Amino acid sequence: ARWVAQCATALAFAHDSGHAHNDPQPWLVTTSDSGTARLLGLGLTPALLPRPAESGAETAEQRLRRGAREAAEQDVLALAVLLHGLLTGAPALDEPDIGAALLRLAPAGREPIRLPWDVPRPIPDALRAIANRATDRQVRQRFRNARTLARALEGWLEQESDQGDAHAQL
Repeated sequence: ARWVAQCATALAFAHDSGHAHNDPQPWLVTTSDSGTARLLGLGLTPALLPRPAESGAETAEQRLRRGAREAAEQDVLALAVLLHGLLTGAPALDEPDIGAALLRLAPAGREPIRLPWDVPRPIPDALRAIANRATDRQVRQRFRNARTLARALEGWLEQESDQGDAHAQL
């Protein structure tokens, strides 16, 4: 959760500047000796370019903004699929390529991603709710930008650190 929150924070800054990663993958996340996650390949993507007009009423600036918003939402969904894989220990939908898994999710596909109950290590209910909301079947229920996903994960991490483990509670 901490690694994905750090990657989401990095993506939020990139999205604010008009850039998107366009293909976050597990093998592009590295960790330092201190445990800080880094998302590689972010500087390699060009600035978002406007797509051809679908209707004559939309300006180039409006197309650019819509394209940036859609690319940012895809980046957040890719991070959510990455979080799912990290929590379960297996790729989501048995698809190692996150881009291919995204094509199977709504609105492009029809397959849902939910965290299973039979995982090697138990997943706290609050973290389960965050991960399941991030990959919800209904697009409107998902996190819309990287900053909200990062805040949700950071809030959960802060709450977990305040509680401590069983020995600290005793």
